[in-house]
Amino acid sequence: MTMSTTNDPVEIRPVPEVSVLALAFWDRLMGRRLSMPLPRAPQEPAEGDLAGDLFWALYRDMPPRDPPPPERAVNAALLGRLRAQPEWGRLLEACRGDIPASLLTAGPIWASLLEEEAIREALEAQAAAERDRAEAQRREAQADLAEARGQEQEAQALRAEAEALRRQAAAFAAAGVRVLEIWEGQDPERAGLAYGAALARGAEAAQEALEAARGWGFERGQLRQLPPEQALALLRRLRQPRLMEIARLAGRLRGIARRARRQRVPTGLVPVGLGRTRDFLDILPEELALMAQEAPAALRARKAAEWAADGLLGLKRAQDRQQKGPFFAAVDVSGSMRGLRETVAKALALGLAMLAREEGRDFRLAAFSSAGDPLVTVDAEEARRDPEALLRWASASYGGGTDFDRPLRAGMEWIRNRPLADLLFISDGEARPSERVAAEWRRFREATGARLLYIPVARGYGAMEALADRVFPVSELLPEDGEELARRLGLAWR
Repeated sequence: MTMSTTNDPVEIRPVPEVSVLALAFWDRLMGRRLSMPLPRAPQEPAEGDLAGDLFWALYRDMPPRDPPPPERAVNAALLGRLRAQPEWGRLLEACRGDIPASLLTAGPIWASLLEEEAIREALEAQAAAERDRAEAQRREAQADLAEARGQEQEAQALRAEAEALRRQAAAFAAAGVRVLEIWEGQDPERAGLAYGAALARGAEAAQEALEAARGWGFERGQLRQLPPEQALALLRRLRQPRLMEIARLAGRLRGIARRARRQRVPTGLVPVGLGRTRDFLDILPEELALMAQEAPAALRARKAAEWAADGLLGLKRAQDRQQKGPFFAAVDVSGSMRGLRETVAKALALGLAMLAREEGRDFRLAAFSSAGDPLVTVDAEEARRDPEALLRWASASYGGGTDFDRPLRAGMEWIRNRPLADLLFISDGEARPSERVAAEWRRFREATGARLLYIPVARGYGAMEALADRVFPVSELLPEDGEELARRLGLAWR
């Protein structure tokens, strides 16, 4: 491992040159494919080895070797101290067997340890021991060469120097461990707090990453199914401040809308027509009678085959229709939306999209700006296939002018053959649809029964409010108003 003096964030391979853990060949092979983020570069090889061992200790739940390699005695002591803390067990619950979580957690623990002066002194003594061992090996090689040339006296002197360096290295190594013991003995409370704070910082990083992922609809099991490099890159990208704020709002809005839907007053079995169904509670009694034991065997078999293929004739519930309506969400990302307006708009659309994905409903999100900018879209099927599809959509931003005609027409085209579909329009209203397109929408609404739901994130010209069937205002300066908005949308969504 090449050491650097930079204080900028770096990435290393978690493959310790000298590990205090019993790493197998396959562990080292896997480690060469991984990339571990650190807030700064290790100053010495042993520092980098400590970071790598922290990753493996979390991922594999490995204890240090007993006895540890003498050249890494301080690393082994530090790892042993961390494992003795009560927070270690809780941290393992989040990291054990989870490569991305372990990579993101080990770095903050490592950085926190190195902030403590006593730990730095112990590591410096360990580094001095390693330098002396390396120099002793060099002197031994020189002695071998001198001996081969017949220079016996010089060879003996070099071997004596090498032996003195090895003794000095052993003394430095012992001193490093002793520094830790003296510090812990003189101020046990501070030492315990330092170890606990390091683990707490690691736990905070792991929790932050998982919460960011959940805000985008990723659960821990889904992340584990991705290749480690892809999962780590995804988690690091999700932690960008702007995307984290979108995820935070989207997750909150989704949760509130979900609770609102659960709080609906049950309507019971409200028949709205007849159709094929496999639900025995809805199948007509006359059809069920033909599947009873008393019915002729041939007729019973035919009805069973019909039920398996398409269902039998029965009642269709109004509630079923409410739960399956698709939607097209047009989200304004023009220049006037830059900043909090765009964040709130995308969070609203993503919160509803993730709620729809949980319910198996179809949707399409379309980010729009000027007439010359193409729509940036993502639909339910793409989001199901590609874990990063919603994230890429949320990252899109144009910053140009605003054209309402194009997204309105795209929305009409998409929902044309989707019964009970709604068109959700989110904008600051600083534009107007043309009279021609507004008339097209009115005719389309009359023919299909589709609704236009408008969410103004700022006070605009009022043209979209006049065109919409329902308006759900949210204040640009008070994003907490989104809680009431999500509750109302959760109740109104069909």
